Amino acid sequence: MELRAWIAIANFPPPDDEKRWESFFDALQDVGGELGPVLGGGGGVTEVVVSADADDYPGFVAEAVGCVADALRAAGLYRSYPAKIEVERVPADELMGAR
Repeated sequence: MELRAWIAIANFPPPDDEKRWESFFDALQDVGGELGPVLGGGGGVTEVVVSADADDYPGFVAEAVGCVADALRAAGLYRSYPAKIEVERVPADELMGAR
């Protein structure tokens, strides 16, 4: 089954700080690229969205949050942290190749 997580990050730099956003995203690709991370922000909230083929919800959450935390440290964003996570099973009609 495919699981998807939205991870909100507290104390993240504002969107106009492109250098720090790029540094974080590069680090995120290095530590969690297999999760297909997407970085976005709006309304004062910065989120990372990741997904993986997994049956183990706690294991998926630990991996996803761990990758985000590791990337924050690698990018030197020591005051930022994963603050909230939402997880869902990806509906079958959203999976690639679904008919």
